[in-house]
Amino acid sequence: MALNIFRKDMLVSALIITIAIFLVGFYLGDKLDEFRIDDATQLLNEGELHSESFEAQDEFFNLFTKNSCSLDIIRLNTLGKELGEMGRTLAKYDIKKLTHRQSYINLERKYFISELKFYNFKKKMSERCDNNDPIILFFYDIEDNQESLRQGYVLDVLGRGIQNLSVLSFDMNFDDGSVKALKNYYGIKTAPTIVVNFEKKIEGFFSEGELRAILKKQ
Repeated sequence: MALNIFRKDMLVSALIITIAIFLVGFYLGDKLDEFRIDDATQLLNEGELHSESFEAQDEFFNLFTKNSCSLDIIRLNTLGKELGEMGRTLAKYDIKKLTHRQSYINLERKYFISELKFYNFKKKMSERCDNNDPIILFFYDIEDNQESLRQGYVLDVLGRGIQNLSVLSFDMNFDDGSVKALKNYYGIKTAPTIVVNFEKKIEGFFSEGELRAILKKQ
């Protein structure tokens, strides 16, 4: 009888310890997610301020000077690099997320909107200033799509290796008007799909060498 009571006490103690470990782990994971969200939010807020500053500067120069292209292009390339860093940070945090799913979705939404604004800026500069710095739109699928992962890695390498190349990545299944507008305009049906320099659409996986060759022809 005493042995049975001892065994029951051991099982209860083990259950309590297991629950305590789970709760502590959940609490720590929740706090880590809060830190990641705060960090990513700060990055996005800073990016939005830089974007608004660029927009105000561009409007000012258009009103008061004849040609602001040189300075605008330099600032726009800086914005592109900042967007790239934000994207890498969000991707890293998204993989590690444990809680606060809706907060991550809202951050992704803000990021995709920021990318579309940047894309609009680049189109404006290409027409007004005859700027030919390359830009790539990358539509990916996060659901069981190894080719999207491979293509993302290749584009990351390419973006670091080609001066002033901007790579903007969009989850093709994300539920937001900005992503849907791009998908509808370019007729995006599958992932990975890439749009080079506003016009050339290519579907499926392309190696670094193939993409470099395509960029040279554009």
